[in-house]
Amino acid sequence: MGPHRARSKHKQRTLGVLLASAIASLMIVVMPGTQAHADPTVTEIEAQITKIWGEAEPLIEEYNGVHEKYKKTQAQQADLAAKIEPLQRQVELGQARVGFIAAQVYKAARPTPSTRSSPAVRRRTWPNNCNSWTP
Repeated sequence: MGPHRARSKHKQRTLGVLLASAIASLMIVVMPGTQAHADPTVTEIEAQITKIWGEAEPLIEEYNGVHEKYKKTQAQQADLAAKIEPLQRQVELGQARVGFIAAQVYKAARPTPSTRSSPAVRRRTWPNNCNSWTP
């Protein structure tokens, strides 16, 4: 190795050390220092628990009240559903009877002038505008 090469390596090493120290100095200046803090004491933790419990307790009580109302409402709904069931069956039976009667009346009825809807029906069922109906 020649003397030129030895100086070049020495310059590179010196330049590397200077660069590293400059970066380290810059990081110390720019980066904020970490603050040391002590862990909370037992008294502080108990105070936090008391505060949080004071905020949570009214919400828990409100939930309990709403849940009780919900259970009562469910019981009322089940009671009403049991009472409505036989009435619903009676309504359905009545509707079926009315439908059957209406079908029987429809099948047995003869057209009258008031039940006719169009002139074509009138000509076919009431020829010559007479008062007797012929099928």
